[in-house]
Amino acid sequence: MKKFFMLCVLSISIFLACGFTVKADSRQFSSARDNAILIADNLDGVNMYYSLNGYDNKIKSYSLHKMKITTKTGVELGYCIDFDADNGYMIVGEDAIYDVAFKGYSFFDLEVNGTVEYNVYDGFLLSESLLRVEIQGEEIKVLSDESDIIGNTSYESSIDYSVYNGTVGGVITDLYDYATDRYSATFDYAINISSFSYGSMEDLSVYFLNGNTEGNCGLVAAYYYLSWARNKYYMMLIPSNSYMTLYEPAYEETSLFYQRLSMGTYEIRSNLDGDPNTSATDFRPLYFATRKEGLSVNNNSPDSWVLTETELIVENIAHDYGYAFINIGTTNVALSTLIMNKINAGLAGMMAVAFHPTYGNHFVYVEGYEVYEKTEFIPLLNIYIIYEYVFLQIRDGWNNTSRRYYDINDFFLTGYQTQFVGC
Repeated sequence: MKKFFMLCVLSISIFLACGFTVKADSRQFSSARDNAILIADNLDGVNMYYSLNGYDNKIKSYSLHKMKITTKTGVELGYCIDFDADNGYMIVGEDAIYDVAFKGYSFFDLEVNGTVEYNVYDGFLLSESLLRVEIQGEEIKVLSDESDIIGNTSYESSIDYSVYNGTVGGVITDLYDYATDRYSATFDYAINISSFSYGSMEDLSVYFLNGNTEGNCGLVAAYYYLSWARNKYYMMLIPSNSYMTLYEPAYEETSLFYQRLSMGTYEIRSNLDGDPNTSATDFRPLYFATRKEGLSVNNNSPDSWVLTETELIVENIAHDYGYAFINIGTTNVALSTLIMNKINAGLAGMMAVAFHPTYGNHFVYVEGYEVYEKTEFIPLLNIYIIYEYVFLQIRDGWNNTSRRYYDINDFFLTGYQTQFVGC
């Protein structure tokens, strides 16, 4: 599906979370229809290929259906080869196969309200609305809002990233080692917007409960994003991120400070908390402003954030200093293509994820992506399968020194949101 592909042998439910591209010999195939007919007329080869992947399909017939396909290079007219019964299907373009289902029905077997198209990064979409659609058994499921995705998290939440090379505690720290180990893929290309780190969640916390930092990931993501925007758009009136200044919470967030001080359970970075071992902290002026605005937006709590609040922080600070931010793309059912397009256009972003096996519910700052690729030749069909995997470059706030990576090949069956704000 999304062209972030994981397994060659897939059930129909997991198939919708991943897929692959099968590239044909250009001398053999001259058009999408020729490709589809040549493949479909070789049902013995298709059945044998399915068998080698663990499926005992006995495909005897097929039907061809035209379909719009969006590829890396543009839009083309392609075909769905719909094999009989629940024997799966293939999505075929002008010079490649973009998807294979080893079992299950196609959208042409079932009743769907609208026209379905295919996107190599995001799978099946309704043409009219560009909402994702899934085949679940013998039913069509339109993923119309965040709850539709969050309700189907079994695949994502079952992944243990810590078993792969290139990870520390489930966090991807060395992408080359991780992609090589998990996908046997090699580096293709990368797009990067910015590279910086101005403090971790721990560095930017004031209150610590049982040694744990604040749940201030929304604040930290907004701060990183504002740091990027200030530099990119030369917003020099916005407070600086180039030096440190004293932040005394007893004065800057008085009611929250005394509320938590009175509870007696928090360690507080302050000169006024009665503990000689703690002191007021130094923050960069931009985080100073981000924190104060965030506490105003979030009803005086640094520990819990939703996507609209982080957006308000960014927009309000920009407006306070005379700059107008325009929301140029916020979506609950996020499309991977949206993320890549924004990064290609030179825009960084903030992203919220839910139910992730490592991050749980978390905010990150997105500063680029990398593409890895794997190619396999299948002698039975005389074709190549090209697997492509896309990973986000992120600052997750869990450290203050290095870039981390987010495997969006596993995005499809998890609840998440993306947000990109420009000016």
